[in-house]
Amino acid sequence: MNTAWAVDPQLGYEVQKFLVFWYYVYQPGKQMWDWVEMLRIYKLGSDLDPDYLPNEFVEWRDPESGHRYIAKKYGDETIFGKTYDKGIASKMIQWANHLTEQTYELDPTTPFDPVTGRANVVLDVNGKPVYKDGKASCDDSKPCFQLRRYRGLLDFTRDTAARLGFPEAGLQIFAPPD
Repeated sequence: MNTAWAVDPQLGYEVQKFLVFWYYVYQPGKQMWDWVEMLRIYKLGSDLDPDYLPNEFVEWRDPESGHRYIAKKYGDETIFGKTYDKGIASKMIQWANHLTEQTYELDPTTPFDPVTGRANVVLDVNGKPVYKDGKASCDDSKPCFQLRRYRGLLDFTRDTAARLGFPEAGLQIFAPPD
């Protein structure tokens, strides 16, 4: 007998937003500042100098807007046979790259940047990303819809940190404790 479960499609991202929000609300009482740094996401723009980037970081470039998101790497760990970074934000960026891989055509020779892990999306003659499976637009692609919502989670994480008293510290190298 087959059983199916109905799941609210917003459950995943909505729950994650609440977790991020409540973490920032209650974190000051715990004084666990390492977690703040592990959850820090940077969004590069014209007003930030990329020369300040840490040596070890993971990056995601939004194929629609061109915005670049980065997070510091904290070293690899294996979960259920797959390798991920230990940082919270870096895992989020890695997941965005995974969703990008499912949504867009990637460069066949170098699908991911070997240093940052950024997905290298194929662009058409107009500079627009090419969707997988011949889709005409993001509205026709379920993975693209998921990626748009996930980009909202990345922005929510950044905005919540700033509004609750954890502003962006600037792009700098964070030395691990001895």
